[in-house]
Amino acid sequence: MFRFSNRSIFATMEDTPFGFLKNPNNYSDPVQFKQIRGDLLERLVTKALSDSSTGMFATRETNFSGNLKIYGMVQCTPDISLSDCNICLRGSVAEIPHCCEGKKGARVLKPSCNIRYESFPFMEQKATAPASPPLKNTTISDPQVNIVLGSHVWDEDPLLTWTDEEDLRISSHTSEYEDPLKSLEI
Repeated sequence: MFRFSNRSIFATMEDTPFGFLKNPNNYSDPVQFKQIRGDLLERLVTKALSDSSTGMFATRETNFSGNLKIYGMVQCTPDISLSDCNICLRGSVAEIPHCCEGKKGARVLKPSCNIRYESFPFMEQKATAPASPPLKNTTISDPQVNIVLGSHVWDEDPLLTWTDEEDLRISSHTSEYEDPLKSLEI
């Protein structure tokens, strides 16, 4: 994950603005899929929050039907607390029924976290260890641009999404800030 902003963002959980992307294809058994997807995402959130060595990141695959699998990933920026990561990830999971119900894949992208599930593998088998979060009492004087980086490797071309208050094509939700909030996610 890569993020920058025109204001301080370290150790501040933000869940707006957010966007979503969805696979255009549907599963033929949406009831069974919803149950299995829900279980997959719940296990991923629990794993990301319970294993400190993962840096609030988790991937998993689960069987859907026959030889079909569902692949999932959840991730928070390394600078937020476990409690804030929990709020962000669970809020992202709660968005799925509103944007992407029955779809073979979806992503919910927020400034502090993101989730993804697909019907195909989209992550490398081995990911590098995440970057350590900044020290608690660290101060930065007059920052121009703040950047938060995670160090997980994508198995495909990175997704580049640019949003601001004047042009939110991927979400109907806008920021509560008066100044345009710039956000870049890769």
